[in-house]
Amino acid sequence: MNATLLRLGIGIFLLSTLSAAGCDQSVSEVQTVGDSKTITDQTALPLEEPQQDESSQAEAGTPVVAKPAMAGMAGMGKMKFPAPKDMKFKDTVESNIEKPKSISELVFSTKDGNQIKLADFIGQKNIILVFTEGFNGMLCPFCKTQTSRLVVNYEKFEQRDCEVIVVYPGAEDHLDEFIEAALKTEKEQVDQVPFPIVLDKDFAATDYFDIHSKHAHPSTYLIDKQGNVKFAYVGADMTADRPSIKAMLAKLDQLQE
Repeated sequence: MNATLLRLGIGIFLLSTLSAAGCDQSVSEVQTVGDSKTITDQTALPLEEPQQDESSQAEAGTPVVAKPAMAGMAGMGKMKFPAPKDMKFKDTVESNIEKPKSISELVFSTKDGNQIKLADFIGQKNIILVFTEGFNGMLCPFCKTQTSRLVVNYEKFEQRDCEVIVVYPGAEDHLDEFIEAALKTEKEQVDQVPFPIVLDKDFAATDYFDIHSKHAHPSTYLIDKQGNVKFAYVGADMTADRPSIKAMLAKLDQLQE
């Protein structure tokens, strides 16, 4: 009798132990999943912070350092962009990166395969050279808006004997979509872009200006008729950190002073 009771007691003890172990394992698995989710969320949130840091550096006049290729990509889906009419670019800007000494060797290509050499403009016109981000997992809404504003205000640049050139770095994927977006300006639908939108397929110009990120940091350069870079501004990725039309025109007017 005592032996039977002893065996029964051992059996009950073993069952209780196994049951408790199973409960602990389940709780542990739930906690692990929960911790993993929390870690994932915490990892995603700071991805947008480097853009704020770079913007702050730009405000202070410090050269912007290109981020690793994929640094901002994972945060794109989380970003909320303002409507084009609410995008405020900078009216007051100064160069925030060392100005290249020469641009005479830079050559771009059009979608049709024609070449555009910056050297051909020397002695003829000033140049506003604007680098967009290209297709960086999506078309940058700020780049599209900036280009459409250049379209609308192109006559003002012509009056200052200036040609506008917009650079689309990388392959021409989604280039037609980008051009279509530029034609749909905030004020009107236009028939054509009045200035060249050129390709930098092999990133030769992007690398020359040292503005490489995934494709390129949005950047603006003013080149005078003698081929001298008079203004150089590199913005943070996917932000409004770039010169406004007003700022560009003001820089052109300074050439006449």
